[in-house]
Amino acid sequence: MAPAAVGTAQVIDQLNAFDLAEKTPLHKVTVSADELGEAIASAAATTETRLPSARHAHNTRSPFYPDIHVDLVDRFVDEYRPLRVAVVGGGLTGVTAGALLPAKVPGIQLTIYEKNRDFGGTWFENVYPGVRCDVPSHVYQSTFAPKHDWSDRFAYGAEIRDYWQSVARKHNVYQYAKFRHRVRDATWDDGDKVWRLRVQDLDKAEDGSADEGAGLTTETFDVLITAFGKFNAWRLPHYPGMAEYRGVLRHASDWDPTFDPRGKRIAVIGNGASGIQLMPNLQKVVARLDHYVRNPTWIAPNWAGEERATGAQPYPEELKRSLADPKTYLDFRKRAEDRHWRVFKNFLGESEANHELRDAIVEVMRKRLAKKPELFDKLVPDFPPSCRRLTPGPGYLEALTEDNVDYITTRIRRFTATGIETEDGVHREVDAVICATGANRRVVRHRSPRPLAARRSG
Repeated sequence: MAPAAVGTAQVIDQLNAFDLAEKTPLHKVTVSADELGEAIASAAATTETRLPSARHAHNTRSPFYPDIHVDLVDRFVDEYRPLRVAVVGGGLTGVTAGALLPAKVPGIQLTIYEKNRDFGGTWFENVYPGVRCDVPSHVYQSTFAPKHDWSDRFAYGAEIRDYWQSVARKHNVYQYAKFRHRVRDATWDDGDKVWRLRVQDLDKAEDGSADEGAGLTTETFDVLITAFGKFNAWRLPHYPGMAEYRGVLRHASDWDPTFDPRGKRIAVIGNGASGIQLMPNLQKVVARLDHYVRNPTWIAPNWAGEERATGAQPYPEELKRSLADPKTYLDFRKRAEDRHWRVFKNFLGESEANHELRDAIVEVMRKRLAKKPELFDKLVPDFPPSCRRLTPGPGYLEALTEDNVDYITTRIRRFTATGIETEDGVHREVDAVICATGANRRVVRHRSPRPLAARRSG
């Protein structure tokens, strides 16, 4: 039979029954082991097993210092109060929080809100042709959930998505998730010292109801963790006439998997990471590709000495077998990480390392543009490498030199029903326009696509 749970206050009640209330200094009071044992046994015998949630403040006075009043909370010393924690976003940060916080925070009551139908974040949403990681797979993973059998040196998006979903399954993160729930806003209640979140069930909101408040509830939490990506809210550019355009108009982050670009005339706007990955993959299958670029960017040949290729770069089977050994794999990962952190001096604009990096990139870009050398001056930026994020672009420069590609730096004037007109008056008809134009700048600047209201401290 399990022993009864004895609270601190109950033991004190029993001890107070002894004649210990005299004003005698504590070090002169003697309580025998038998007397203390009888007190504890008496408390246990007269107390029912107490549920952890049943707490109360017990008012008592010290038998030795009766003028001092102490409020004692009737709970175990290692019994933690419930802590309600909300995580907004089910990408890499959300999955990591779901795996580690319950293991490290006693008493946590965790909820993860994710607007999509599963975990994965950017790797769940981005499915455009060629989407993949531009750092080595064994570097782009969690330290507590290593995957030794990556199929490619630079994993494609689907494999990265599957990896993070497997981490969520392994650590039982799905039990905390509320998918298809979007946090509309969050307000700190300074009186009750809690966060109040307005959360919308998107399935209820999108079932055809005309009520804008359909599926909205208010939830209360002690801690709020914003885990949505800074570039999560993709944004179409604003050009005159876009509403008149009758072709396919999509953002790269909103790619339609049913769209078939083969044999079509395609325009790609933007040369950020998505545009640089997307363009060479489309170039191979389209009839013509117009690539609209406002500003040049550095196209890095590799990251920290890791050579990049246009297509797949699978690991040799012998290496993959060797990585099944934990020690061999740990050494392999340490070497991979070390290569990346050794290039920090490249980020210092006036350093010798940065000048050497610039010379190396310029040489590679010149070689890869040899088929159309007139493009070189249009593509080399006037700012140092690493001033902006370097983007390895395997196949990008080579694709620009192909006959079915036009590299257009003239600003866009307007859209028409059939295409795009630039400021020099040239009109180019296209069947589809893909905008690789990044995220809502307001999201990046304020770090939140949803309103947060809290009192500033200090």
